[in-house]
Amino acid sequence: TPSHHRVHHAINSVYLDKNYGQIFIIWDKLFGSFQPELDDVKPIYVLGIGDNSPFVDISIQSIDAPPVIIKGENAELEVMIASSGNVNQKLNIMLYSEKKLLGSKIITVSGEGSLERVRFMINPDHTGEMQYKVQVNALPDEINIENNKQVVSIQVLKNLYRIAIITGAPNFNTQIIKKIVAMNSKFEFDQIQIDNQNIFISILAIHPFQLDVLLLL
Repeated sequence: TPSHHRVHHAINSVYLDKNYGQIFIIWDKLFGSFQPELDDVKPIYVLGIGDNSPFVDISIQSIDAPPVIIKGENAELEVMIASSGNVNQKLNIMLYSEKKLLGSKIITVSGEGSLERVRFMINPDHTGEMQYKVQVNALPDEINIENNKQVVSIQVLKNLYRIAIITGAPNFNTQIIKKIVAMNSKFEFDQIQIDNQNIFISILAIHPFQLDVLLLL
């Protein structure tokens, strides 16, 4: 009945969680959830009032970057920007490395769950683990701005490796190794040392902290 339905939607404590069956009210009577409308307790209701437009949100959905790159070589970062809500604005996408601005691009987003692709080219000038941060400017109506930035880590390897071959006597294999290594521009020989008596002293004398690979033949 309408009375049972009014009780079901009321927020009064005596009416809460009552009359689920509505037209099949017998089930409420069987399971103890039936409540008739009381003359001295008028049902109270809550009406939701507000804007029914979806929330505006800009987020960095993903950053596609190589886990390892070579120092001095170009590498591409592909950023996916998601936008939801009633949005039709220009955004500034910025790329940082160690608080230094490397570049920025302007894009226009259309909202409603759309995705925009932004590409940056990086060229690291030193080795080790590098952290790159992509950040998007916040919109005036945006509530959550924590997802407007994202950080990706990339390991940067050396672009040149120095090799020293140490032999106790002239060795035919040395020439073969030199020819093979010379085919790759990322490798170079620092020195070939032949010394039977003081081989370890000779090793230390060959720029001790500049060698990357040491071969003993």
